[in-house]
Amino acid sequence: MSNEGNWQKAIRQKRFRLHLLVTGLGAVSLVLFLPYFFNVILLPKPGVVLNDFILNQLEPKDWSWIIFGLIYISLLLTVLFNYKKPYTILLGIESYVTINLIRMITLYGVTLEPPHGIIPLIDPVITKIAYGSVVYLKDLFFSGHVSTLFLLFLIEENRIRKSILLVATMLVAFLILWQHVHYSVDVFFAPVFTLLVYYAFRKIHALQFTNSPV
Repeated sequence: MSNEGNWQKAIRQKRFRLHLLVTGLGAVSLVLFLPYFFNVILLPKPGVVLNDFILNQLEPKDWSWIIFGLIYISLLLTVLFNYKKPYTILLGIESYVTINLIRMITLYGVTLEPPHGIIPLIDPVITKIAYGSVVYLKDLFFSGHVSTLFLLFLIEENRIRKSILLVATMLVAFLILWQHVHYSVDVFFAPVFTLLVYYAFRKIHALQFTNSPV
């Protein structure tokens, strides 16, 4: 089913407005709670150090500027090409917020200390929102950067741009491992959680919205 309906038509749907409101409140609550969660709840919690075979084969190297370039250029282009598609934008935001809520649960349940030789990946945006001024080094299961890029890949419908986003996701995943920012398990599980959340919301949209993209 086409998702080319404009925002005016979408906003007239009560269910769309409700989804947008709940998602917005969820996003604001997440932003406000994240610094407390990371610095007060998670940081003092003892974690486990993993012996990662893949990381052991890679000498750490700083790829931060390439990683951030790929992520933020991909995000910007996805928004530019899809901003006229309200259901696609809603699907992306709902999935992103939910993925991060699930991620908080996995972070607390699977608490890991940073990999040996980690070179900090200091995100110019996320660091200020989630961690404050602290260089946060605790390992984060699962990778938020990989899940974000993979979500952009999932919501994109154009085949060429979709292929580019898939390559960008795989490249960022590899560079994050090379930089020892994450254990390999963080990177491998990121697409799994993202895929489950994305398809759950696709199903919900198909059932509730007449102009949903599925």
